[in-house]
Amino acid sequence: MPVLSRDDHAMRCVTPTPPEGFVGVATVWLTLNGQDFATAEALRFRYFTLELAALTPVGGPAHGGTTVVISGAGLAGFGSLDTTLCRFGSLPAVRALRRDDRNIVCAAPDACGPLDSSGTVCTAGGAHLPPRQRTVVRVDEGGGP
Repeated sequence: MPVLSRDDHAMRCVTPTPPEGFVGVATVWLTLNGQDFATAEALRFRYFTLELAALTPVGGPAHGGTTVVISGAGLAGFGSLDTTLCRFGSLPAVRALRRDDRNIVCAAPDACGPLDSSGTVCTAGGAHLPPRQRTVVRVDEGGGP
């Protein structure tokens, strides 16, 4: 596979598609001249099977906080809990709360945009929704008692 980018300290490559059904470790070999290849013990790449099967529940309130379980297989085969993130649409990703080989658990983030000036309406996906009960502090500039 060709190198995507290279500097004095790193090379960036895209993994090739493994043979169908292959799961396991592949040795990574590098060449700088197209002929002489080298490897090291640290240059091992692990192919794994990842299957996403279900999402429970499939919805929740716009203000977030709903515990969402993503079920499947092979979900603990890569990374760590600290690097496992869930993304809900275009909202910022949230860190997973729990993870094992069959489930990843995340809390859905708040999908409400900023409250309107009255503090009574939020926007989620273009729809105007009443927010959950919140404490709203309104600051008026230049005013006094």
